[in-house]
Amino acid sequence: LLAQRLVNIGQSLVQFLEGYGDYVKVHRINGKPLLTQVSLKRFEEFLDRNRFCRVHRSYIVSLSHINYIERKRIRIGEELIPISDSYLPALMNNLALQE
Repeated sequence: LLAQRLVNIGQSLVQFLEGYGDYVKVHRINGKPLLTQVSLKRFEEFLDRNRFCRVHRSYIVSLSHINYIERKRIRIGEELIPISDSYLPALMNNLALQE
């Protein structure tokens, strides 16, 4: 029997989510990333769409944690996250609404 643990993470502490097949790695401001069996699609349904944006089939980012965007990549802390062509218009639209 697998033991499961529920962890409450405030959305403000989440920098980005990274999909790994059936798992998602939740990258937080402080602490190690958490690995969860909730799909990226399921996270996308529950996250605040004004604060988070899907930028790639494997990534959802927190708009407030973006350091910069350059050459279709997002810098958040030490990480470079790719932006897919199909998600670029939605990202640009979300960023325009942040102003």
